[in-house]
Amino acid sequence: MHLQEQHLSGVRLTVITVCYNDLAGLRRTIPSVVSQTRQDFEFIVVDGGSTDGSLEYIQSQTRIDRWVSERDGGIYNAMNKGVGMAHGTYCIFMNAGDHFFAVNTLEQVIPLLQDKDYYCGQAVMIEGDKAETFIPPADMTRYYQINDTLCHQSLFTRTTQLKKRPYSEQLSIVSDWKQFFESWFFDQCSYQALPCIVAVFYRDGLSSVHVDKLIAERAQTLAQMPHEATQVKETREQKEKRRKEKLQKEINKSMAMKPIARDWNIAASAFRFLIKDLFH
Repeated sequence: MHLQEQHLSGVRLTVITVCYNDLAGLRRTIPSVVSQTRQDFEFIVVDGGSTDGSLEYIQSQTRIDRWVSERDGGIYNAMNKGVGMAHGTYCIFMNAGDHFFAVNTLEQVIPLLQDKDYYCGQAVMIEGDKAETFIPPADMTRYYQINDTLCHQSLFTRTTQLKKRPYSEQLSIVSDWKQFFESWFFDQCSYQALPCIVAVFYRDGLSSVHVDKLIAERAQTLAQMPHEATQVKETREQKEKRRKEKLQKEINKSMAMKPIARDWNIAASAFRFLIKDLFH
């Protein structure tokens, strides 16, 4: 374990990177953290005992405040371990392969972290040569929680809440979704969307690859929750707002396409929404 105490007094934010045998990912993630224009944050790296040169790379970094390299019980065990070492008021997970959107991201975000339990910013999702923007909902609803999920790469969580309700280590993919849902619904935690892009991540991660397992784990988790937590009926206003957000997502996705495909996709999306307006 490595420790630099000079960064830890009164720290507002802890950045945690979890990794295992992903040296290429670390080489993308760590520089985006250590190059931030605002440096009054704590940086923790939790490595699962890598043997691919990741440990040597971590040891070469002087800006990492605390790190550990040892066998763990999986990604959520590693994330809980990182939270256990955190001194910051808020934590964000920027795991190996993901990175901050810009060098001044934390300079923009840290002043916005005030009294809410959760803050979620926008993120850019990259798959091959396509890019799509994730925009968190302005208002959190049970319908969104049941049918969608926040982007953990752009989610700032109050550390005390992560320690009160740690990630379930029995789940392998959806524990971060479960942690927020239960905190928001059962603990009445507060939430606020941030007006800026926080992170970039790539659709080659665990939840992106194992879609069937993600769906099964989420269904299993919902089935174990009380009836009042999972049963929800949308109001007319909520339904209209959700449809508008879905259309905006389609447009954002289309903008990453080549011109002809982009224009056709936007037109097709608009037509689908028009048909829904006419017949619903």
